[in-house]
Amino acid sequence: MAFELKEEGFKLKNVLKVVNIPEATYHYHIQQLKKEDPDKELKEKITELFQKHDGKYGYRRIHLELKGEGKTN
Repeated sequence: MAFELKEEGFKLKNVLKVVNIPEATYHYHIQQLKKEDPDKELKEKITELFQKHDGKYGYRRIHLELKGEGKTN
């Protein structure tokens, strides 16, 4: 919410007061959003397996399939 309000032109000081977060926290999250997700490929594979089985596979079955493909330990 704070990011959207800031982008709409509100002053950062006022936005942080409304959402009740420290300025350092705001800047930390801005930096985190700029980083690339190291688990992006794994998350895509998990989503693919989940959809392949019509949402009927839980974490145990998905983990077994990933393990069978050598994607996890």
